Amino acid sequence: MPRRRRFLGAQVAALVAAACVTTYEEAPLLTDVKVPAVPAVAQTIPFGDTVGADQTLLFEFYGSLFQRLQAAVDDRDRVQLEALLAAYDRPDLPPRIAEVVRGYGAVARALRWQEHLLATATLALPPADGGAPAAPVLGQRFSFDLTLPAPPMPVRLGGRGDDDACGFAVAITLDDTFVDGSTRSTHTQEFAWLPEACAFAGGEPLVVPIELDVAAGFAVRRVVHLRVDLMPGHVEVEGARAPVQRTGIAAATLTLWPAGHEAIARAPLATLREALRRGDAAHFAHVFVAACFVPAADRDAATDLLVEQVRFGRQEQALVAMAALQEVTGVRLPAGDRDAWLAWWQARR
Repeated sequence: MPRRRRFLGAQVAALVAAACVTTYEEAPLLTDVKVPAVPAVAQTIPFGDTVGADQTLLFEFYGSLFQRLQAAVDDRDRVQLEALLAAYDRPDLPPRIAEVVRGYGAVARALRWQEHLLATATLALPPADGGAPAAPVLGQRFSFDLTLPAPPMPVRLGGRGDDDACGFAVAITLDDTFVDGSTRSTHTQEFAWLPEACAFAGGEPLVVPIELDVAAGFAVRRVVHLRVDLMPGHVEVEGARAPVQRTGIAAATLTLWPAGHEAIARAPLATLREALRRGDAAHFAHVFVAACFVPAADRDAATDLLVEQVRFGRQEQALVAMAALQEVTGVRLPAGDRDAWLAWWQARR
């Protein structure tokens, strides 16, 4: 299926520099993050001024209905909201009441479109030329494709210069692991907007590339967590201006390895043995990566090799071996505590 591409320019440049020593606290995605100014979204539909005595009963009845409609909005219960509108929206409604009902109808349309996004939006690596996605390596610039399949109803999304611009929040968390077993988590959030208006219904999806350009630093493994939220504002659904709330619509996780890791993954035990024999810092990454790819059948052999390094290696060699043991065995003893690891090894013999 052909796809339209709208470039947002949501790039994250050099988040982690090689010489960076800043520490970061772990934080859940999209928490305690400064959000740029966006249009206010009124989910409560105002009723209006006081009415005359001759209309009191009529407006009391519809006042009760509006409370039920608002409760459905607060619960984001689109089915209940549409059921109430279907039962009470009539062509002969008083003008002021009809205006309020139309407002709730717009909210229902927005909820239906957001449900469509939740059910169908995807976030994935773009396919390579005619084939499967090519996995990027640490330090390589790459992108994800946010794909929004066309909805069953006509929708218009505003461009950046429109009064009702359609924007996305892109939250990125990088969990880095180093050869000595230490870890660092960094978090950032970017905001991007469609550069131009887009109207679609049926047919081709809207594909939004999200580019990432993040320095590798000294990490030997990086797990990228990416989440995209639709920003609050207004969209046009079935010809009506409809308010939307901030909604998480897609997420993805990707593990990155250093360049050349494929060769290590094909022969992890042999690579581990040779890297330990050489014992130099240039091969510490080989030790860790090989440990991550050792198959179950070779774990006992890999464990024995690494324990020997813990027993007789220099301090920096033993530290890397203990970090590798965590990956091979799943045991979470501290990397750096030789006595603990040797006691564990003796106990399992």
